[in-house]
Amino acid sequence: FLNPDHLPLIVGLRAGIFAEHGLNVTLVEPKDHWEADREIMAGRLDVAVTETLHLALDAAQNKDVIGFARFFHTDGGVMYL
Repeated sequence: FLNPDHLPLIVGLRAGIFAEHGLNVTLVEPKDHWEADREIMAGRLDVAVTETLHLALDAAQNKDVIGFARFFHTDGGVMYL
């Protein structure tokens, strides 16, 4: 679900900042916040924003995921692919 933590992404998209840098970005709101890894593995997403807990659980299950950024001010979220 979208929440205030996603504001930088929403502003970047609406202000055209991503496009200015040649990035084609689409924000996809999942039906289930646990599905990010499945969507990446299926090739439907390139990058997901999720909580650290999800990344840790996926890594513990030997899923091929990489955490590469943290931008939530709440210390709860990471971006991974």
